Amino acid sequence: MATTDTKDVEGTIEQVIRCADEGFDLVRITVQGMKEAQACVEIRQGLFDRGYDIPLCADMHFQPKVAMKVAEAFEKIRINPGNFADGRK
Repeated sequence: MATTDTKDVEGTIEQVIRCADEGFDLVRITVQGMKEAQACVEIRQGLFDRGYDIPLCADMHFQPKVAMKVAEAFEKIRINPGNFADGRK
């Protein structure tokens, strides 16, 4: 999982490239809201521009509009399981 601020597009691209070069099959990136979702589009394009096509996974809370924006650029969207907790054991 990337540890950069997702809005730091260049920093995230560099970290994903390091992961890809180490043999990662996929990299998860945190997406908190629409600003990060837009950054995801830029991250994907930046990776393509540098010749990297590693699959990316958005790690996010359930926000349909944000998820739809991320889906334009990423191969997978992971909804935080805490979104489905109902308080019953």
